[in-house]
Amino acid sequence: MQAAFAAAGPETRLTVRSQRLVGNPIEPRAFLASFDAGSGVFTVHSPSRIDGMRGFLAAATASPERRSASSPKLVGGSFGIRSYSYAEHFAVMLAAQRLRAR
Repeated sequence: MQAAFAAAGPETRLTVRSQRLVGNPIEPRAFLASFDAGSGVFTVHSPSRIDGMRGFLAAATASPERRSASSPKLVGGSFGIRSYSYAEHFAVMLAAQRLRAR
C-alpha cells in the first residue's frame, strides 16, 4: 500500500469552512388534509401558504389543481424551505382520499 501512495500523483489539499446554516421556521411542518369524494376536492391545512404548493400537490396526487382547496392563514411568507411540498404531504392527502376522511 505504501508503494501505491509513493507512486501516486501530486497531493492536493483543500480547506473548507462551513457555517452549517440551515433554514428552520418557527412553525411546525404540520399538514392536515380532508377529501370530499362527491366533488373530488382535497382541502388542506398547513402553516405554509398552500398556493405555491398547489401545482406540486396536484401533480403528485393526479388531481387537477382546481381540486385542491386551502384555508389561507396568516402565516407570513412561503419562501425557502416553507415553499416546498414534502413526501408526507402527499401521503396525508392520499390517506385522506383512501379513508374518505372529512
